[in-house]
Amino acid sequence: GINAEYGRGQEIYFRVYEGLLKVDNNLDNYTRTFTSAVLWCIEIPSDEVLVELVHMVFGLQDEACSNPRSNVNIIHGLVAAFLVFASRLSQNDALYQHVIEVNRRRETDKPHLLPTTALSTIAEGADSLDATAEVEEGLGPYMFDATVVAECLKQQGTNVERLSDPYHYKRAAAPRTPESTHSPYSALIPLLP
Repeated sequence: GINAEYGRGQEIYFRVYEGLLKVDNNLDNYTRTFTSAVLWCIEIPSDEVLVELVHMVFGLQDEACSNPRSNVNIIHGLVAAFLVFASRLSQNDALYQHVIEVNRRRETDKPHLLPTTALSTIAEGADSLDATAEVEEGLGPYMFDATVVAECLKQQGTNVERLSDPYHYKRAAAPRTPESTHSPYSALIPLLP
């Protein structure tokens, strides 16, 4: 039923999450993955899909803030790009205002966290990624606030309970055949191997 499809939907999000965290990614992979997430939101226009993708995005931000990796700036840039898109797609002015405020602070003090700067780093070649990256201190004002984002979405009537949970995934032992077509994840099931 719906729970089995929900589990498969979660597996798709987690595969995207894991894929984006790989330090050996190239620009094409980052671009295709971001484009896929955007297309999911457009093709499956539901609050549930938007909230799950925002949840995954905050998982990426948390991971990038807590674990050093050479692609940390790219992850922060993709988080920013997706939240700009999500705020415009949902026509949520309060969310858009939060995203723009954070990006303005980044533009002034931390331009390496902006999408264009971060992605141009990888476009210049893998040699420009710092293999000895460390967690950057004092990023609080330059990060998107999950509480603010949740409140902005909630004000539009979106159920945001999932956003209060840390992002994690447990592989479900669900069958690979869809039992219902009533879930917003039905269209994504054929993408699973």
